[in-house]
Amino acid sequence: MPFKEDQARCVIVSYTCDSCGKGDMLPHGKVMLMCDPPKIPHKCTKCDYQKDFNEKMPMVKFMKWDQLTEPKENKVFITKKEGIKHNEKDSTGCSE
Repeated sequence: MPFKEDQARCVIVSYTCDSCGKGDMLPHGKVMLMCDPPKIPHKCTKCDYQKDFNEKMPMVKFMKWDQLTEPKENKVFITKKEGIKHNEKDSTGCSE
C-alpha cells in the first residue's frame, strides 16, 4: 500500500490541578504503579495535591490539521469528529 501524507499539528496536553486549579500536574519520583493499566503518580506544582494517571503529563499528541478546533478552556483541545477532550480526568488509584 502506498504511503499517504496528511498535514498534522502537534498539541501539548497538560492537566491543571483539581484541588487548587492553579498548578500543573507533573510526574514525581521514578515510580510506576504496576497495576492494570499501569498508573504514574503526579503532583501539583503549587499545592502538592497528588493524583495517578495512565500517561505522563504533559504529553504530546499529533492530530490531523482538519480535526483540530480552537482551545475551549485552559489548555483543552476538542477534536471535531470524536468530540474527545484530550485532558479528561482519569480515575485515581489502580482499581475502580
